[in-house]
Amino acid sequence: DETSASGSEAGECPLPVGALLTLVVWPRAQAFNILLKRTGPHWRRLGLSLALREDRRCILIVKVHETGLVAEWNARNGQACLCSGDRILAVNEVSGDPFRMYSLVLATSLGGALRLQVEPPPRSTVPKLEAFARTAQGLETL
Repeated sequence: DETSASGSEAGECPLPVGALLTLVVWPRAQAFNILLKRTGPHWRRLGLSLALREDRRCILIVKVHETGLVAEWNARNGQACLCSGDRILAVNEVSGDPFRMYSLVLATSLGGALRLQVEPPPRSTVPKLEAFARTAQGLETL
C-alpha cells in the first residue's frame, strides 16, 4: 500500500503541536503493467536488485534503489510504483521463464522500451520478503 501526507521542508514542523494529521492509504492494484523507456541519464540502469525465481516462473524484486529508471517511474506513478517484494510476471509479452525475461531486459538498448507485468505480494508475505532481502546472496542487479 502507498501512503501520502503533506508537509514542508525537512526538519520543519508545518502543523501546530496537537494538530491532527490525515493519513491516506491507497490499496495497491492486484496486478498492473508499467512501461519503462530506456532514455535519459539513467537509461542503462533500472535500479533494481532481483532474484530470478525459476520455480515460481517470475523475477522477484528484492530491492528498489534510489537511482535508475524505476525510481524515476515511481516518482511519477505513485499508485503503480514498483516495490520490494513485487513479482515481474512478464517482460515485453514474454512470461514463464525468468532467465529469458532477464535477458530481454539486458538486451534492451537506448531508446528501447520495457513493458513489465507486475504483481504485488500478498500483505502477509511482506515480513518474510524483508527478511529474505537482508540475507539474500547472489542477487542480480539491473
